[in-house]
Amino acid sequence: MENHNTFACQLRTFRPLRGLCVLFIFLLLAACGHHDQYVQQLNEANQRQKGDSLFTEVNEMKSLVDYFSRHGSANERMLAHYLLGRAYADSGEAPMAIDCYLKAAECADTTQTDCDYGQLSRVYSQMAIIYYWQDMYREQIKCLEYAEKYAYQGQDTLTAISSFCSKASAYEMLNISDSVIRISEESNKKFLKSGQEKEAAAALGMAILPVLEKSDTAKAREFINIYESKSGYFDNNNNIECGREIYYHIKGMFFMAIGKLDSAEYIFRKELNIGRDYNNQVAASHGLALVYKKKHQADSVGKYALYAYDMNDSVYSQSHTTVIEKLQRLYNYSRFQNIAKEESLKAEKRTRLLWILLLAFLLLSTVVGFCVYHIRQKRQTEKLKYKETLGTIEQLQSDIMSMRLHENTYKNQILEKEKQIENLQTRYLEIRNRKQMDLSNAEQELTENLTYQYIKTKAYKGEKLTEEDWRRVRMMIIETLPQFYGTLSAKEYALNINEYNTCVLIRLHVKPQEISNMLEITKAAVSKIREKLLYKIFGIEGKAKEFDERILQLS
Repeated sequence: MENHNTFACQLRTFRPLRGLCVLFIFLLLAACGHHDQYVQQLNEANQRQKGDSLFTEVNEMKSLVDYFSRHGSANERMLAHYLLGRAYADSGEAPMAIDCYLKAAECADTTQTDCDYGQLSRVYSQMAIIYYWQDMYREQIKCLEYAEKYAYQGQDTLTAISSFCSKASAYEMLNISDSVIRISEESNKKFLKSGQEKEAAAALGMAILPVLEKSDTAKAREFINIYESKSGYFDNNNNIECGREIYYHIKGMFFMAIGKLDSAEYIFRKELNIGRDYNNQVAASHGLALVYKKKHQADSVGKYALYAYDMNDSVYSQSHTTVIEKLQRLYNYSRFQNIAKEESLKAEKRTRLLWILLLAFLLLSTVVGFCVYHIRQKRQTEKLKYKETLGTIEQLQSDIMSMRLHENTYKNQILEKEKQIENLQTRYLEIRNRKQMDLSNAEQELTENLTYQYIKTKAYKGEKLTEEDWRRVRMMIIETLPQFYGTLSAKEYALNINEYNTCVLIRLHVKPQEISNMLEITKAAVSKIREKLLYKIFGIEGKAKEFDERILQLS
């Protein structure tokens, strides 16, 4: 009875402790259930990020990171930080993503036997992708080496080989051709050893162009045959799958290297028609320009070189936009909210300064625009005066030459017009000096003149020149060959209109038969005029052909 009472007394003593134990067990079970829910959320998020759609669940991943940072295992913390990094990466916040991946790698406990090396390998693989798009190829290579190392430790041979193979793209961007070839060939061997024939063939694709650059066409041909027959990228008609059309440029360069220009032209045109993005358009047009250069087809070279130049402009604009987007991501303030608050005042000051600069720029632009407009108007007025002066000189000179057929009757009028020409020539030479015309290239300027080309066309067709045509010709001579004009218009020669026109046409390289058509006189009459002019201008008696030679020497 005494023992029973003692036991009852002890039981009453431990009742509060029993309640605490029950509460503790309840809380423990609740915590376990709560943890399981977070683990389930983590695993579901991991499955979603493996899909094709963008994974931008930043806020959800932040809450998971917060939880597992306090309660999770090393592998769970690594996965949570990795998924947050993936969310930032898909949201376009590269620095945030890199930061999360680095924290994920720090969470991995490689001293434990249960370390998830496969996940750790994926962390470094994703970092490598970001470094590639940020043009940080050395960092990309380092991450791929870690990805390869941990993939092997996780006994994932294919991922390890793929990571090794991916280094070829970084070395390609660094222009280290030997490393591209070496990695491609070693990757090919490793994939074949693992029984992955398609991957092995695909690994050789990046090495084709570097091998060609070393003039090893035999090896290039071998790589091409393996790539096309075993990579799985080509259909039955040997067309590569969409998105890989840049390969046609590589194959076209191979055809050029072995001298098959027609085949190269065909494959470059194929790329031009199928690969509609800027890179393919530039590569294809550049390839065609090289082909036509070897074929000595200058027009086609110019056409496709110009097209490549235009496409390069577009590529530059596109890459410039990409660079701006990268810079914007690098300076994304979402991670640095406290810093953003401190910077807000500075931003306001910068905004005010920007407005001031903008207003100053607009004011300056207005002033500059007004000045440019004024200068253009002045030049336009001067140009009109210049043309008007030329026209007046031409008209006066034409009148003088016509009057010389009856010189005794119009002697006073001729003298008056000659004085007018002298006054106008002074003004004309002043304007010409301001325009800084180069007389040393007079012949080139002449042949490029539209009036000259027009006259040569009419001469070839044997057509008579109208009075307006002659007017244009004489104005061209005054402007383009002022010294030649000065010689012909000299008083001592006193050339009449037919003699003057004959001199001009000879100087314009018009043939005697064509001159007879233009002046509506016989070929014999043209020869007689030329012989007469030889004596009249040069003081020599001789044949018409000798006059042609001498007149062509006048500048």
